[in-house]
Parts: sequence; C-alpha cells; structure tokens
Amino acid sequence: MTILLIIAACLAVMVVTTILALHALNRAYEALYREERMLNAAAVERKHPSALPERTGSQQPLRRANLVSPAFAGRRLVRWSSLRQRGQQADTLHLPRSP
Repeated sequence: MTILLIIAACLAVMVVTTILALHALNRAYEALYREERMLNAAAVERKHPSALPERTGSQQPLRRANLVSPAFAGRRLVRWSSLRQRGQQADTLHLPRSP
C-alpha cells in the first residue's frame, strides 16, 4: 500500500512539474512572438510610413523594454531569412555575444 502511495506521489510531482515547465515555455514563446510582431511593425512603418494609421499625441509607440522579458533584454533577434534577403552574413552583424 505504501508503495502505491509513493508511486502516486511521484506521478503527481511529475505532472505538476511538467505543467509548470510548459507554462514557462509558453510565456517565453509569447514574449518572443510579441517582440517579432513589434519588429515587423517597425520595419513596415520604416518602409511604408503611410501604411499605418497616424498616431495621435496620446498614443505613444510601444517601448521595446515593455515587451521583452529580462532574459532577452539587450539581445536582438535575427532571422536567417532576413539576412539572406539583405545579402548579409551573420558574422557582419555586430550582435552581443552570448555568455
């Protein structure tokens, strides 16, 4: 009987740990997705300023620091497809090195 209780307790701990890990991964993915959307919107605005609606004085642009988790602060996300489109190599970009 005690063996069954121990096994049930271990399974419960594993389930809770898995749920917490998946939740953390989901939050990290959402932060990266928001960052990519913001960068894409900024690129569209730079290329075609008239494509986006005019901002009124009360609407402030979103700050990057509000959208990026502290783990990714100061790092830039680079997509290889965008590098190929611009004809650049990854080593020509001046990105901070990972620790």
